[in-house]
Amino acid sequence: MGACVALITAMRSEMAPIRTRLALVNSREAVAPYSSDSSSISTGHVRSLTQVGSPAPVGSPAPVGSPAIYQGRFNDTNILGKICGVGAVRARAAMLDLFQNYEIDHVLIVGIAGAISNTLNVGDVVVPDAVVDHDTENKLRPTPIPGLTSTGALITFGRPPSDLGDISTLRERGVVAVDMETYAVAEVCTEYGCAWSSIRSISDLVYKSTVDSEILALAGPYGRPRTVAVLKYLLRRPHRTANLARLGRDASIAAKRAANAAVLALETL
Repeated sequence: MGACVALITAMRSEMAPIRTRLALVNSREAVAPYSSDSSSISTGHVRSLTQVGSPAPVGSPAPVGSPAIYQGRFNDTNILGKICGVGAVRARAAMLDLFQNYEIDHVLIVGIAGAISNTLNVGDVVVPDAVVDHDTENKLRPTPIPGLTSTGALITFGRPPSDLGDISTLRERGVVAVDMETYAVAEVCTEYGCAWSSIRSISDLVYKSTVDSEILALAGPYGRPRTVAVLKYLLRRPHRTANLARLGRDASIAAKRAANAAVLALETL
């Protein structure tokens, strides 16, 4: 039957290059979902209501209108793709929903991140050896990925990077990058006893304050631009048009490099 690996991203733009590389199919569009067909997940990895077993940890249900599950195969591995949404609350809810419906052997958290370390540049791949929750300072350790070198700690922060505090202090603690979902996903994986790893690629430089709360507010919960908000932002700040375009380009570069690294990881997981 093969193992089942779930690839989790926060945004659609992070999942898009993964879907392309792995030829993942939207489960709502699959001809025979959950069959033994090469483009779908085998029945052994789908939980029925009687297979769920002990109650899941308390959490919110998956948001209405959230993206579908994507599915496929890579060599002998069953692949699930899930867009969890931006932020820890959405990430946790999406993961609870996923574990209640699928038997998963390994979760791979993939996407973009902001650089804390001034040795990182746009497109650099970060494979954290620890993930820290900013608010509680709790730390979780991922399963190492053979063939990919760990590059330091990732911190998960639910607010704009400008509120992170003293960057130099974070660097002293070994933190190299920041995102908004990895710790929440890892925490649910830990509750379910599922192995997890993370691959991120740098899309912006936090140490240069390239992203602020206004820019974060220009995207919806799954990363799609809020068109009206973007237009209003540019009307107020036309001089930032080039900067916004650059951020979009850099995010696209980072998403593709993270996806490429994820495919390499699937060779060894």
